[in-house]
Amino acid sequence: MNNQFNQEKFQKIAQEIIWTEDISRARSLMIKIKNLLKEKPDLSVNQPQLYQYCQDILIKLRFVALTTLPDQQVFNLIKGHFLDALKTGIDVYRILEINLCSRPVFARGEFKKGTRQALKENQQKIGSQSLTIEGKPTPQLPTLKNWLLDYDSETGNEKHSELERGQYLAQNPNVRKLEQIEKDLLRKVLKFYDDLKPTPVSQTEKWIKTARDKGLIPPLEESESEAVSSTLPPGTPSETLLPRLKATLPLTPHPLASQPTPPSLTRMTPSEPLPPQPASPSPPEPAKPEEPARRDIYQEPVEEPPKPGRAEPRIEGNVVDLKNK
Repeated sequence: MNNQFNQEKFQKIAQEIIWTEDISRARSLMIKIKNLLKEKPDLSVNQPQLYQYCQDILIKLRFVALTTLPDQQVFNLIKGHFLDALKTGIDVYRILEINLCSRPVFARGEFKKGTRQALKENQQKIGSQSLTIEGKPTPQLPTLKNWLLDYDSETGNEKHSELERGQYLAQNPNVRKLEQIEKDLLRKVLKFYDDLKPTPVSQTEKWIKTARDKGLIPPLEESESEAVSSTLPPGTPSETLLPRLKATLPLTPHPLASQPTPPSLTRMTPSEPLPPQPASPSPPEPAKPEEPARRDIYQEPVEEPPKPGRAEPRIEGNVVDLKNK
């Protein structure tokens, strides 16, 4: 790595690892770079360009191997070099998503909170002109920290949709000073920042909180609220609190329940037998039209026609003539 040929070869290998996001090869190359810097402590003086290049490559390789780093190193990378990773083309969003999925559900909230706080302390710049932020008497540097401060002061601290982010990018006077490439970079930062925010509470929980503030329902006792919060691990979604909050609501009877029931709707008990009901007369059946009398031909004498038969044989003496005459 001392001559031009080795530096070009090293650069080619490093770029291939970064574009392919090969975690195993990234960790291997990180070790080689650290050993080189230890072997040549005067590299920053003798070869400052090579030293700076090794530092830049080391940062990018750490982003590639982000899922294998301790949390504090991850926060330091986000705080100091987040924009470097975005400009290089490293998909930090996908890498952090893999990091989150590898954690237990109750531990994800703390990690997202630490990453969001590191992002809010980033001093890297987007643009070159100063920012006018509500509540600040003087113009501020266009650092990532101040951009997020301006974004929160104008849109609020809650999680925002893509449409709301688009309105900020289109209407904010500070954003209008940026070039298109800088606007695209800021758009990626804001999306990443919003995705790190906790999910907003449901409308039912908002109603419960408003009702408690107005005194419509009794507030939670301090011991009860501590008991509820102590049984939940950090980062638990707020939806899990809803069944417990509902259990504390007073059971107010319906206004119609206090009104007397009409006698006709009162349910009879077994001790009060039903009174006999008179049988209702059945409606008369409609009269059928009389049919004309039909002649019964089987009761009148019938004269049978004579049946054809053979003539009686004629007997003459001892000879019988069987022929028909």
